[in-house]
Amino acid sequence: MKKVLLHKERSLPYPGKITVKLGQEVCNNDIIAVLDYVPGNVVKVPVAKILSLPKEKLEQITVVKVGDHVEEGQVLAINNVFYQPFVCKSPKKGVVGIISRHMGQMYIRDYIPLDNNIKDDVVFDLNELFPDVKKDILQRKIIVRPGKKVSPNQLLAQISLKKTVICNVYGQVMSTDNNKIVISAYKINSQLRAYIPGKITNILGRDSIKVAGEVYQLQGVYGLGGERQGHLRVVKGVLKSQHILATDTDKIIFAPDGIELQALQQANSIGVQAVITSYMPFLQVKKYAGIDFVPGITGGENITTALLLVNGFVNQSIEKDIVDFISNYNNEWVSMIGTTHIRAGALRPELILPIKKEFSYNVDEFEGPVTEGSFVEIKRTGKLHGKKGVVKSILAKPVLLPSLIKVLVAEVEVNGEIYVVPLTNLQTVGRLS
Repeated sequence: MKKVLLHKERSLPYPGKITVKLGQEVCNNDIIAVLDYVPGNVVKVPVAKILSLPKEKLEQITVVKVGDHVEEGQVLAINNVFYQPFVCKSPKKGVVGIISRHMGQMYIRDYIPLDNNIKDDVVFDLNELFPDVKKDILQRKIIVRPGKKVSPNQLLAQISLKKTVICNVYGQVMSTDNNKIVISAYKINSQLRAYIPGKITNILGRDSIKVAGEVYQLQGVYGLGGERQGHLRVVKGVLKSQHILATDTDKIIFAPDGIELQALQQANSIGVQAVITSYMPFLQVKKYAGIDFVPGITGGENITTALLLVNGFVNQSIEKDIVDFISNYNNEWVSMIGTTHIRAGALRPELILPIKKEFSYNVDEFEGPVTEGSFVEIKRTGKLHGKKGVVKSILAKPVLLPSLIKVLVAEVEVNGEIYVVPLTNLQTVGRLS
């Protein structure tokens, strides 16, 4: 646990509506931008070619901008030649996605309203849709396979030129057994929250906002799922299925003593936002993550409940002072992210707590990068995991590890002995006052 000054760039996946102003103070759960649609299939409109002008002049003659909603037949650009206006019109209803002066083209995407009311799997039963077609033929006409990610207007099965099955949701194909295409629909969040309390430092167009603020940060060793936010519920003892309550929907559960796989699956089924715990065996994590699990780069799993393992796969308790401190935030709104990149960028999962005046975690100054003399905790390094020591030196050049990866390392003194540890496996620590 450390006190840090964080700078976060918050981004919508597509242009939307910014609801805050530059310099505005925000809380971690404040909505700072909203999204009311997701873009579908794209149509390229060769505007420069249609209007017979150089590509680089495209932006000078357009009458719409990126993010604008357009109707079929609406004018996109006007080029006046000898006082005679020539126009380029939109071939379809949609949203302006890109205006490329390098290609001289404009990209119009289908407008697909957000539908977050889809709670169950979407099933396309080919036996019911095409009762006159033999079952063995239907099975051969299914184009997608389990694990395939799909989007609206995508072809799922084609029996003939006129008999087709078209997808209507964003999701992932879970099964095609018995001529039934089962799709788990993605839950797309239309509201972008600040994630951290602080001040709006920059607004970039219609899809990106920068926020800076002081927070407490707990970095874990491993995690699943992307960003999650919700009210924290602290659970003592190993979290079991019977401990998951109906009221836990949309909450983040902190279970420092561990969790059973069945409990995690139960949490996922009722819509718990995330579970933060000490550890979980790798094989159980793999089973929970599902068919699209990539151990080295996580965050894109099709799961509702994200997971943060403070000590990774090692059966080790979370320090009592950290548990006690986090317990002070029971019923408070907190933020976390389970995304983990082990090699590329060494991105770690984290829990973010707002600073409260009632109690504090003593770190004197804001923690910066690991430097000589830093008091650190060692993470993800075999038997040294969880041990604390002092950085004696940081080697100037990368060192080749037994895993054949070159990384920057530090010499850390632990109980009078010197160990060489990758810098990305070191975390500065503080103590409770």
